[in-house]
Amino acid sequence: MNGPFAISRFLAAVNADKISGADFEGIQEYRSKTQAEIQTLETEYDTACRDYAALIQTRSENAKKLETATVRLYEARIATCSEVNTNPAADINALAMRYLPLQQEVDLLTDSLNLLDHVLLPKALERKLLTVRNLKRARHLEAALLTAASQADTQQKIERTWTSNAGRIAVISEETEVLKLATAESLREAQQSDEALSAERTRQLVSNQTRLANAQITAIEGVYAALGLSRSTTPREDSNA
Repeated sequence: MNGPFAISRFLAAVNADKISGADFEGIQEYRSKTQAEIQTLETEYDTACRDYAALIQTRSENAKKLETATVRLYEARIATCSEVNTNPAADINALAMRYLPLQQEVDLLTDSLNLLDHVLLPKALERKLLTVRNLKRARHLEAALLTAASQADTQQKIERTWTSNAGRIAVISEETEVLKLATAESLREAQQSDEALSAERTRQLVSNQTRLANAQITAIEGVYAALGLSRSTTPREDSNA
């Protein structure tokens, strides 16, 4: 299959008032392929939703861990400073080593939250919105194909009536009209999902540019970018329906 635009061109070329047998066969073929594509996209969407939800949960858990670790670190620092103040002969290096593991724990949890907030969660949200957009597009194509198939089926089964004002054959089908409404609604949903994706991408771009201009990019983000991980595989831009 050559992608959603190929199907759109096919549908645009079909004469809605006189669908040929070849057109009908093409509609059925595209419907079959589109349904298979929708199943794939539904799996991708479910995976993207689970991944995003898992990251949200992880962030919540790590934030609580950071809060607890920070309190423990402060308590250890105060206790260590008190000992230094009361014992001038204390081994400062040895005392500092007491809370070094706590400091490392706080640093690690801080890095994890920065990575989640500024890299992993934005990428996961974009992936989720992209899979939604692809799925909505495919469902719109399926609805359009169903409408065309209904039109073709109607022309094959019901009696044709000449319209008085256009001099052409008019096919009247309540089912087709209902499907047309469903197709229009699926188009609206597809357009909304596209707008949501575009808005999120713009938000992320502006946010990153602002943080960069204000020197707010964290060290872990720099490491992530330096390793080329930010260019890791992303979902396909368009569905192949």
